[in-house]
Parts: sequence; structure tokens; C-alpha cells
Amino acid sequence: MMLTVTCYDCGEMYSLRGWIEKEDLRGTQFEEKIDTITDAELSELEEKGLIHDEMDVFEKNPCCRYCGSKNVTWL
Repeated sequence: MMLTVTCYDCGEMYSLRGWIEKEDLRGTQFEEKIDTITDAELSELEEKGLIHDEMDVFEKNPCCRYCGSKNVTWL
């Protein structure tokens, strides 16, 4: 699943993915495992709620990734 975000302040339009990838470990306590983690371990962390995909992060704080504006819509 993909989410398309449009910012009415800066005009940016971009897509966010709704599945976990290794890059979602950046900025978490598991960042050092980014090159070695298995898909099973990644899924386990997601199930435990320890990491989140791009859509989940956006839905907690819906704002533009480029300018920080909250004047956004998404589909």
C-alpha cells in the first residue's frame, strides 16, 4: 500500500510506503543492525511495535517531510 501526500504550502507531492524496510531502522535503537538484520527479525520488530513504516510515522504526525507544514492532504 502506498500513501500519496500533497503539501499546499511548498507544493511537494510524494509517496510513502506502508511496509517495513531495513531503512526504517534509522534513528532507532536497532540502527546498528541495518546491514545484518534478517527479514524475520525485521517483521518481529514491527509486530512488537518497535519500528514503524513510513505511513505509520506520517499518520502519527501528518506534516510535510520537506517544509514541515501541517497543511497537507493524503490519499
